[in-house]
Amino acid sequence: MPEQTHRHAAIMFTDIVGYTTLMGSDEDKAFEVLKKNQDIHNELIQQFKGKLIKEMGDGMLISFDLASDAVRCAIEIQKACKEQDIPLKIGVNSGEMVFAGADVLGDGVNIASRLQDNAQEGGIVISGKVYSDIKNKAGIYTKFIGDKKLKNVDEPVKVYEVLYQGEEGQEIAKKESKKVSGKYLFYLGGIVIVIAAILIWNYLPISSKSAFIDKEKSIAVMPFDNESADKENEYFVNGMMEDIRNNLSKIGDLRVISKTSTEKYRVTTLLTSEIAEELGVNYLLEGTVQKQGNLVKIHAQLIDTKTDDHIWTETYQRDISEVFKVQTEIAQSIANELYAVITPAELEIIETIPTTNLTAYDFFLRARDEHMMYWQDYSNRNALEQAITLYRRALEYDSTYAQAYTGLALAYRDTHFLETIQEDDFLDSVLILANKALSFDNQLDEAYFVRGYYYAIAKSEFEKALIDFEKALQINPNYSWAYLEKGRLYTLQYNNYVEGIKNYHMAASLDHSKALPSILRTLSGAYSAVGFDNKYIYYQKEALILDNDSAAYFRALGHIETTKGNFEVGLELYKKSHAYYLTQPFDLSQYWVILNLVRNNILLKNYEEAYDYSLKFIEVVDSVLVRISGSMPLIGYAFWQVGKQDEAKYYFNEQIRHSLENIRLNRMIFGSDHDVLAQVYSILGEKEKAYHYLDEFNKKSFFSIWSIDDVKRNPMFNSLRDDERFQQIMQSMEAKYQREHERVRDWLEEEGML
Repeated sequence: MPEQTHRHAAIMFTDIVGYTTLMGSDEDKAFEVLKKNQDIHNELIQQFKGKLIKEMGDGMLISFDLASDAVRCAIEIQKACKEQDIPLKIGVNSGEMVFAGADVLGDGVNIASRLQDNAQEGGIVISGKVYSDIKNKAGIYTKFIGDKKLKNVDEPVKVYEVLYQGEEGQEIAKKESKKVSGKYLFYLGGIVIVIAAILIWNYLPISSKSAFIDKEKSIAVMPFDNESADKENEYFVNGMMEDIRNNLSKIGDLRVISKTSTEKYRVTTLLTSEIAEELGVNYLLEGTVQKQGNLVKIHAQLIDTKTDDHIWTETYQRDISEVFKVQTEIAQSIANELYAVITPAELEIIETIPTTNLTAYDFFLRARDEHMMYWQDYSNRNALEQAITLYRRALEYDSTYAQAYTGLALAYRDTHFLETIQEDDFLDSVLILANKALSFDNQLDEAYFVRGYYYAIAKSEFEKALIDFEKALQINPNYSWAYLEKGRLYTLQYNNYVEGIKNYHMAASLDHSKALPSILRTLSGAYSAVGFDNKYIYYQKEALILDNDSAAYFRALGHIETTKGNFEVGLELYKKSHAYYLTQPFDLSQYWVILNLVRNNILLKNYEEAYDYSLKFIEVVDSVLVRISGSMPLIGYAFWQVGKQDEAKYYFNEQIRHSLENIRLNRMIFGSDHDVLAQVYSILGEKEKAYHYLDEFNKKSFFSIWSIDDVKRNPMFNSLRDDERFQQIMQSMEAKYQREHERVRDWLEEEGML
């Protein structure tokens, strides 16, 4: 018996299609074809460091040390055989093989043989194991076929087709060659996310600014139509749409617009091309859902918006118990149609069944629909309360339902934020629910997101928060909220404005909901912080185009002028902003405008007017925000300057008490309490305490151009201004700012964005 050795190898089976028939009809022709085939194989096997194990008539068994060599050899063999009109099919598998003398044995060999049986004429079929080894290799393109039950193989095998010079391969290559240059690779938990560079921002309309996004495989899932007789099934229809979108968003090779971005098109007269232009995508998925009893009928169609062609359409009529399977099938079909690679890890995630209890699933869909209504209109507190009740009902029927725990965590966050912000157990229920969800499903992106949010906001544990946001993006590379919060961490906590701005751009490119103007203003603020006022104004204008919020725009202009030292001009712009806000219901944006009116009047020594706006501020702003936001020193200073020292000291002391509590809780939500305490102690004449907190502020913070300007000009620091120690602190702040400004400038130059 020959000696046996075990080693990892890639095994290739090749076979000439129709050779037996040809042998029976034209023996000479058959031998000629066989000789040509052998010559092609022998040359290329040697070139790619393979080893011919045996010939079996018209078939060959070859081994390779590397899967990539096997696949590249297979591609070249097929190219050469096509030129010689040899109809060949090839199968490749990899794994541990048993080599016995001149033979090779084992299940891995059997799988390679069965894969070859499943290949089409001129085709190359590989297993999931081979795909895992070659998925990031340049020039190799694949298409996921599905899980196949192969003869004499116990478990289904993930099967991929290799695309090379056929029609599909040319299409893939054509698409790849169109990708914008200047890519960035982010390694998030082992998965590489390829992000295309920004397209000349200052010359494109907002809908085209898909920064860092590969538009070639970009898709928006439109609201599905309800064709059920019972119109109350709207929540179920919305749920089908959202679950299909969720599955698509887990595929890293696709770019999928956020869940709330397409709601505004539920009733629209816009053409598909116009919608696509606004959303910055190439494809739209439309659908209808009909539910009658336990029977569900889903019709879906994929539209290429460049041609308005329906490039894929399918109707599924199934029992409701198969609804999760249908959702997965639709996602796979769309990915295949767009030649998007689905990794085995991604497939495992989208094939995960969230619950086996259909009653729990129904309550969850109702809850999520109510929660979506709240996210569309934050004044709709009734919808939020209904969502909480329905999430709880879902958990009554399935206590292991991870998505329901996550939904409840997000709803609790939305409900209890302000009312518990200065309590020791602030948002602790969110952490408990997120961990509960992850205990049942450790591949749930929203659970990682909400837990990361908790760590960042409630505990200032920024490393933990960043890990969770990155984990959420590893699972769902289309998660706009995770990009946004990750951007905040980089800019506000890690003082890394390059990474922060990149993440803000990603969030903006994926979210075209009513949140987009806010994201653009956050992005503009990041550019302003590091001294790029042209980009600050640019993105403020883009936000204005989207929501026509003139109040926010004039506030932005007021900010720029104030930073430049043009306090009078800034004041007039803030007044314009306030006039617009007076025509609207109060929201947090007005809070900042009134506070800036107080500040600019103080800078201009218009103390009576500053005092009047301080009274207005106290009247309209929630008392919780007054306490925790760091606004009390400014309010107190206005009182101080009009001779109301007792009232001023009340606000100063309140600020000291609340800032010290925030520091104890390590809860820095609205800024640095160290800076605020330094201001208060400075005006109270307690210089050592003022310097202690100013030093802490300097240690912990990056300094934006406007924060430096504020410290320079802030009259509350007048008692320190001439001290050498104060001047040294200012120099340190300016050096930090200058370093980050130059880093961002260098990055912008590299990307051609200056």
